[in-house]
Amino acid sequence: MQLVRVRLLIGSLLLATVGDWVEAVDESTSTASTAQSECVRSVTTASGSLIDRGRTFCSGELIFEDNFDFFDFEKWEHENTLAGGGNWEFQWYTNNRSNSFVEDGALNIRPTLTAHQFGLDFMTSGTLSLQGSYPTDH
Repeated sequence: MQLVRVRLLIGSLLLATVGDWVEAVDESTSTASTAQSECVRSVTTASGSLIDRGRTFCSGELIFEDNFDFFDFEKWEHENTLAGGGNWEFQWYTNNRSNSFVEDGALNIRPTLTAHQFGLDFMTSGTLSLQGSYPTDH
């Protein structure tokens, strides 16, 4: 069994779904009859705050959709970390709203390089003060 978090990573921006995981389950599909049609059970299951616990899906059924009519903060958030996105390299993901925005039904992503914002030497000799605050611009 492998857990995969739905994430979108480009440059120095990481967007992640809020609270939802898609779980790939290594099991054979099974067929169940429904009142409307025959359902071939999907090997993919979903769980999280937007999914009913224990719900099963038919193969080919839409599990998650966002048409990006607006930036839905109930579905997406910027991941704020210095941990490197799971590979533990020194990477800094910030809550910078100029990096991602929705326009004409499309998600636009524009990475901001740290050197452009703080200067070339910041990553080797800079100081970052974390005083337990949380970004309030969302």
